[in-house]
Amino acid sequence: MFNDTSDGNSCIKSIYLQILNSMIDYKYLYDKDEDNSEQDYIVKLYSSIMENCFHGCDIRLRWGDTIPAACSKVGSQCRIDMRVTVFKKACVDLSAVEYAKNESIDKYYIKTK
Repeated sequence: MFNDTSDGNSCIKSIYLQILNSMIDYKYLYDKDEDNSEQDYIVKLYSSIMENCFHGCDIRLRWGDTIPAACSKVGSQCRIDMRVTVFKKACVDLSAVEYAKNESIDKYYIKTK
């Protein structure tokens, strides 16, 4: 969308534009009285912003309820909404993201060695 700028901020500018456009195109996402689902936010807002953050590098976002290797190793079958991965002979998880409609301390907390 934006050409590379001399200050290297084209990605940041693009993300700001995405957020501003979402405020026009999806006004209801910002209305606390609307009954939006977790997927409303993921599909219409977060996914495009997150993909833009990692565009053009070796990092891959893995969307959908996938189970990270760290969970499998400890016997947990928790399904994570988004995994930030890189491929070095095998998929390596850098981070895991769980989205929620409302904040809660009851989400996944995984201890690994």
